[in-house]
Amino acid sequence: MGTKPKIFIVDDDVDFATAICTVFEDNGFIADTAHNLNTTLSKVRDNEYDLIFMDMNLSDTNGLEVFKKIKEIRHDVKVIIMTGDPYTVSKLYRESVTEGMIDDDYLRKPFPPDEIIDIAKKYTSNK
Repeated sequence: MGTKPKIFIVDDDVDFATAICTVFEDNGFIADTAHNLNTTLSKVRDNEYDLIFMDMNLSDTNGLEVFKKIKEIRHDVKVIIMTGDPYTVSKLYRESVTEGMIDDDYLRKPFPPDEIIDIAKKYTSNK
């Protein structure tokens, strides 16, 4: 049996991030959260995450900028975007694909817990 996949949730909505973290832990993952740019980058430097789920609309920056900074630190980590803003999907989705942030997976909030678990399993199945 392999190690548990380590998931990182970046969202400025603390309650939402905590709830998603619990969903992951209840499904056999190790989960961690951050709610702003500085904490996100610090945790990415200090941890080896298998997969990152990131909100595109953070209070102190946008997810695409955070993604670029994450890739400077950990170029091989997969990042999946989450958004509740339909305008973000159309505008930033194209930029996200161009930057290599996603292939075809993103989560539009609200989403059922099994959807995020299915995506996590898809990208961490080798763990």
